[in-house]
Parts: sequence; structure tokens; C-alpha cells
Amino acid sequence: MSYGCGVYVDGQLSLPRILNNIIAKNMEGGIACIGWSKARIINNTISDNTLDGIVISYAWPDSIINNIISLNSGYGIKEAAATSDPGKVWYNLFYSNGSGVYYDERRAIRERYGTICSTRTDREFIMMKGQRTTTPLQQ
Repeated sequence: MSYGCGVYVDGQLSLPRILNNIIAKNMEGGIACIGWSKARIINNTISDNTLDGIVISYAWPDSIINNIISLNSGYGIKEAAATSDPGKVWYNLFYSNGSGVYYDERRAIRERYGTICSTRTDREFIMMKGQRTTTPLQQ
């Protein structure tokens, strides 16, 4: 447990690979990518954090792939600024995040569980929940 963020990535020269971790029970969220950082967030369990699972603010994570993002009080993934757009968001599993699955600065997805999978880099996401398939902007 941390009284801040579990993993804090800051600065334009920051290119870390955040791989195979359990990031849980932090007071300010699981992972924060800020200040033009370009993290790769792969194969993590990000759960039970007081704020968001992953927050992106003025940063461009290269990849958010194959993570379990659950039971966070805020969003599973939150883009906090207009210039905060991750590259690949593929094969992530979301469950019971308090505010919803994904917050794009343009429009929030308020589903509490599901999978977001994008195989394109043009920000066209596909949300799959049961038999229902929509893009976030159609919600």
C-alpha cells in the first residue's frame, strides 16, 4: 500500500516498461503517466486503488496491453487532458471500477465491466460486453 500513486512516471525522457506487477491499494491511484512520458503498461493487475487505475495527463503511453483493471474507485483508465492519448489499448479486462471503464477527455464510458480492445492507432476503440459492441463515442 502506498499513500501516493503506485507507479509514477514523469518526464519526456521516461520510456519505462511496467510489466507483470500487482499494483493495488494505493491512495492516489495505480499508475500515473504525466509530463510527456511514454510508458508501456503490459500484463499488470491494477486493482483496489482509491482513485483511477491508470491516469494519463499530458502523456502518450505507447501501449496499455493485457492488463486486469478492477475495483478502482475512479475510472479504469482516465485521460485527464486533451493531449493524453495512448497508442495501443489492447486486450484489457475491466471489472467494477467505480466511475466507469474509460474516461476520454471527450466522453466517458460509464460501463462498470467489459473489455476494451483496439487494434488500430487512430483511437477507434471497440467495447465488447456480452453480445453488445459499440465504440466509446457512440455511448
